[in-house]
Amino acid sequence: MKKTIQEIQLIYKNYSIVFFIIILFLISSNNIIAQQWSNSITFDTAFSNLYIDTLQTNNSWQIGTPNKVLFDSARTRPNAIVTDTVNYYPINDTSSFVLKINRPTDAPFWVEWVPYISGPTPFVSFMSKIDTDSLSDIGYVEYSLDNGTNWLPVNEYFFVGDYHPPYYGPGTPFFTSTWNGWFETFIYLGDSNPDPGIETVDSVLFKFTFVSDGINTNKEGWIIDDIRFGTIALVGVNDIEENNNFNIYPNPVNNEFTITATETGKIYFQLKIYNILGEMVSQSIIENPKSQINISDLPKGVYFVKLISVTQILTKKIIKE
Repeated sequence: MKKTIQEIQLIYKNYSIVFFIIILFLISSNNIIAQQWSNSITFDTAFSNLYIDTLQTNNSWQIGTPNKVLFDSARTRPNAIVTDTVNYYPINDTSSFVLKINRPTDAPFWVEWVPYISGPTPFVSFMSKIDTDSLSDIGYVEYSLDNGTNWLPVNEYFFVGDYHPPYYGPGTPFFTSTWNGWFETFIYLGDSNPDPGIETVDSVLFKFTFVSDGINTNKEGWIIDDIRFGTIALVGVNDIEENNNFNIYPNPVNNEFTITATETGKIYFQLKIYNILGEMVSQSIIENPKSQINISDLPKGVYFVKLISVTQILTKKIIKE
């Protein structure tokens, strides 16, 4: 089995004709949906995949029952991980905790980590609140493929519902200011947070870091609960237009098409378009579940439109005439 996995990964990496025949067949005849192999941490039972960085002096992350004004309870009671469960976060602080995601051993071979057009890839999601001095005190996430020797920034986050941290820094996004409602954040190592070496490692580390400056503003920091992590894979299902919640018309397309998607409540979608070589040629964020997409700048040919939300990842083929 190991040899077979390596051969399949090599096919992905070299974009061989076999890869394209398989992918084109699957995408042309099926929709693609997300399937997860995942675990969770609520901080109320024993876990082994998360640890607080004890090498940092006076690390402010604590696991316990929050007892503050804004952070008055965990999302799943009684415990969460908080930048101090009782006191305001300290000044001149840099504190981190690390989550480890192991390559799955009890899932089908197509869950092997190959972060190309259709996944599969490691992911992490979490619920949190934030209360900081805006722009001066921040939280952010990094990931490592070499057991923490080198850390790479998470370049893009996805959010569920109306909750969004109020500011994204240039280059590396971060969490700051005050947001007192639980919001869910989703991170996956795919198109927006890529690394071509992921298929060769046995684990991925995600590091959550909180940093404060030298001014005490009596804020409560960052609280996180209900962490989910594992592998998200894209698998094909029958293309039934009335049931797939994702439609494109007209198709074939001239210069513009309409995309419709059905979700419960307000949601933000990421839309990506790939050419026949698997190269991303366009990406955008859409807030309206019915949107017009202009592709007049793209040459004629076959393209694949991928629609991404936290609850689903769907792909359809279009033809540009």
